Amino acid sequence: MKKERFIPLLACSIILFSTAACSSTNNTGEVNNNEPVTTVVTEDYPSYSSIESLAQRADTIIKGTVLSSTVEEINDLIETDSKDEKLNPGGKPDDVSNIYTVYSVKIADVYKGNYHVGDTIEVKQLGGKIGNTSVITDEKVDIKNERDYIFFLETYENVPASLLNPIQSLYLYESVAEKSIDKAKITSAHQDNQLILNMEYLQKIKNKSQ
Repeated sequence: MKKERFIPLLACSIILFSTAACSSTNNTGEVNNNEPVTTVVTEDYPSYSSIESLAQRADTIIKGTVLSSTVEEINDLIETDSKDEKLNPGGKPDDVSNIYTVYSVKIADVYKGNYHVGDTIEVKQLGGKIGNTSVITDEKVDIKNERDYIFFLETYENVPASLLNPIQSLYLYESVAEKSIDKAKITSAHQDNQLILNMEYLQKIKNKSQ
């Protein structure tokens, strides 16, 4: 679990793509700042060549049920003790905040990490709307309340956890009855994800972590 402060979360780049309708001028010449503001961003996350490399990079892997979601403005910096001046220039860091959708997830199983069954964890995704300001990203995955997912996460001390990347690190978990036996059906939550995950591999991770 990492502390909050200096470097961007997940070392991911959040790049401004376009902004619309920041302000307007009314008939009296006054600037109207109540117009909707929509910002489209693109995220440059690390990509993983195998499910093994994804699992190795994650500090937390869980199965959980999404209970609810909120939209929050979150500072995008975490603490680092790196001696690299580019990563840790020293001094007081700027406030770099972005709009995120934050999901409350009740943990049903833990395959890797320091959480327990029954705990609740917050997981965030870039994007959402606060007041007249909206942030949109093509990489955001549609996470639904009351659904079960497998999450590959990086966690922090004072801010919600992050998916390692929005395409590869979220899987929909469904229980399927087959010949009176309950089996797990695990499918990627993003259509562009080519990494295959199954219960056998999750159990292998869990056994190794114990």
